Amino acid sequence: APEMEHLSDERSSSKVSRPGDDTWLSECLGWQDKLDGLDQDQEEDGYDPEARAGESAETDQERTNRLQAEGKAAEREAERTRTLNWMILKCMNETQQARYEVYRRSAFKKAGMRKVISKIAGQQVGDNVVTAVSGLTKVFVGELVEEAQQIMSEWNHSGATTPKHIREAFRRLKNRGKIPHVPRLRSGSSFCTNK
Repeated sequence: APEMEHLSDERSSSKVSRPGDDTWLSECLGWQDKLDGLDQDQEEDGYDPEARAGESAETDQERTNRLQAEGKAAEREAERTRTLNWMILKCMNETQQARYEVYRRSAFKKAGMRKVISKIAGQQVGDNVVTAVSGLTKVFVGELVEEAQQIMSEWNHSGATTPKHIREAFRRLKNRGKIPHVPRLRSGSSFCTNK
């Protein structure tokens, strides 16, 4: 991750503007030019995965060219993602950066997730399923906590997020249609029994 070290060094060495500073908004908006440049470079590579679908057999040279173009496209996409993450971090204040860093490091234990998913599905599930559901769960919890933080701000509460803030956040997300309606399961269903 030498690229990330470069980005973190650049972030720490440059003056970071904060909301309220005149240059903050112009810096954030100016980064769009850098992202547009990365997109344009990707288009110039000539890599088009949809164009490949209709073609039949390819020669060794065509395959080599295609693989090189795919590699360049993947590198550019990785660079774009790193740049975007760096831009987002630079626009955050210290409190937001600390919360984001904790969010990035957090994860659900795979054994616990596997147990819950297997119980719901009624069968054993693979690692890919556990990883996908863990990721979705993490995003959901992140949205729930962010909504709870907004509720605390609206109610002029400070300190730690409490269960009443989480319950209100859940209620609001459900009213907005971000949480699907799931009927309550009867105790006789296969994964509600106590074993």
